Amino acid sequence: MVWDVKVKKGDVVKPGMVLVVEDTREEEAELKTTQLMADSDVAVQAATATRNQKELEVKRMDGKGKVFTQYEIDKAKLDLDLAEWDIAKAKLEQTRYQYQADQLRTQIERKRLVSRIGGVVREINIEKGAVVDPQKPAIVVINNSPLWIEVHLPIETSLALLRMQKGQPDKKMEFGVVYPPGAKPIAAKVIFVDPQADVAGGSQLVTLELENSEQLPAGIKVQVIPPQLEKVAEAKVK
Repeated sequence: MVWDVKVKKGDVVKPGMVLVVEDTREEEAELKTTQLMADSDVAVQAATATRNQKELEVKRMDGKGKVFTQYEIDKAKLDLDLAEWDIAKAKLEQTRYQYQADQLRTQIERKRLVSRIGGVVREINIEKGAVVDPQKPAIVVINNSPLWIEVHLPIETSLALLRMQKGQPDKKMEFGVVYPPGAKPIAAKVIFVDPQADVAGGSQLVTLELENSEQLPAGIKVQVIPPQLEKVAEAKVK
């Protein structure tokens, strides 16, 4: 169950920011008692004190002039061995509590929806008191930098660019992105060229990446200028 929604539509969020918190009261209460047991060494100290007492008993039986049956001596030594094992058992139990505490912290962390990116909250599909639906995004955060731009270049243009790149492999190939029309072009780099051309449309898909310092919105249409070419092509920002 959702305990709190910490953002609203339009909020600017940063990476690592908590967006939604589920009800973790039960886990947090259990974590307190478990961590208390993990931090306590009372059981270890008690087992150590018992071991020390058993050790003194064995030493007392080894003293000169003392008369004890073999059964009493063997039993005292066995009790000392058992006391040693009780110390190991107490330490193991303390470690087990620490593992349980770590597991509870992980469970609590999993009930916190944290933004992995910085951006703007576009959609909120959940509310306080609701049950989280793993098949549906609870919150949609949009980051428009960098932007991806899809442009369908004429095949002859894409082939000309391919020949240009092969002839100058060390030269950085950049497109110019124009928005609004008539504005100064913004440099964008090629990140993908579809290996399969659209024969029917006579074009080839090229995807560009643009560092969006202008904060252009996604979904708009822009114009792109291929490198060293004056021809302008229409493109869409993803």
